[in-house]
Amino acid sequence: MLAWMKIFYKVLIIKKEVFAKIREYNFNVLYVEDNAQVQMHTLKMLDNFFPNIICAKDGNSGYDVYEKIDNNINLIITDIQMPSCNGLEMIKRIRKQNLKIPIIIFSAYSNTDYLLDAIKCGIDGYIVKPYSLQHIYDTLVDLTTKLFNHKETF
Repeated sequence: MLAWMKIFYKVLIIKKEVFAKIREYNFNVLYVEDNAQVQMHTLKMLDNFFPNIICAKDGNSGYDVYEKIDNNINLIITDIQMPSCNGLEMIKRIRKQNLKIPIIIFSAYSNTDYLLDAIKCGIDGYIVKPYSLQHIYDTLVDLTTKLFNHKETF
């Protein structure tokens, strides 16, 4: 077998193991998106990875959900631009209480200012819309691999 095929095969096995652990662990995700159509489409993709996804329509409702069940949320995925309270403001409020919870932003904005502000908030990933299932998959595998290697997060 060629060397690159062996590496590809090992990576594939690692990815399968990571997602099996996510399902076994009963991983809980808070997904915050104001656009109902985007939320529905993305939720279908996320359902492939996570057994439990709680949705919110904006930063205020996302924060309210987080406050009610923060010890049971393992990952936050949020948009940036939303009415009433944007994703960055929600992240800043959550970071005052929890510096460790992993946060990924899915956004149509690739603007440097948004990205720099997001980095200051301590995000763990930034995916620009429109995104592909492969990009989400790779980001989630990287993030969850890190999480399972540092189990004290749970």
